[in-house]
Amino acid sequence: MNRRSTMGILFVSGLALAGTACGAPDADDSKQPFTANISVSSDPGTGTPGAELLAAGRTLATTDANGSAQVSLQGAEGDTVAIAVHCPAGFQSPPEPIGVSLRRFSSGSRAPSFAARCAPMTRTIVVGIRAENGPDLPIVYLGKEVGRTDAWGAAHVVLNVKANEPVTLGLDTKSRSEGRLKLRPESPTLTFVAKDKDDFVTLDQRFEIERAVVRTKMTPVRSGPTRI
Repeated sequence: MNRRSTMGILFVSGLALAGTACGAPDADDSKQPFTANISVSSDPGTGTPGAELLAAGRTLATTDANGSAQVSLQGAEGDTVAIAVHCPAGFQSPPEPIGVSLRRFSSGSRAPSFAARCAPMTRTIVVGIRAENGPDLPIVYLGKEVGRTDAWGAAHVVLNVKANEPVTLGLDTKSRSEGRLKLRPESPTLTFVAKDKDDFVTLDQRFEIERAVVRTKMTPVRSGPTRI
């Protein structure tokens, strides 16, 4: 075989190898499209709009007014994609992402659904107070007056508090403990633990009225005959 024939064979072989390389499947060709429905709520039946859904630091979708969104994913069947939920201001994002397993379903089947929760950072608590023998008493929360009992010792106050934390209210008796009447106990505090939901709480306090003893100056009685 002469040199020219050898070069021709090498040239044809090179073309064959190049053609094989061009026709080789790309690694990304193994990835397939998948979809999933994500619903985010703060409480049962209350969707959270504006929650971002992210995978690998990229925003896939944002929940609508009902707290729902559909995400489009790429991967091989059997893979699991971690979707992080970033809640809007005023809500706490879940510590763990949603694990979405990529699975193929029969034609016409609905996309799989997943749920997450954006827990509210504060709760609205309506507190009903019944203070027996305690009319017109200031109700103090965090050093500020937030309400006052009426003529029958009753009051309602609305508080925005952190969930699962203790809440302490005070009844200031100083204004009623002057002169001859004093209320006991003096300026008591009432404590409860806020639940992880909007709630109504009733607190009761009974006061005893302590009357001050009035001492009068007695005129001394003289013994013996009375001078005329």
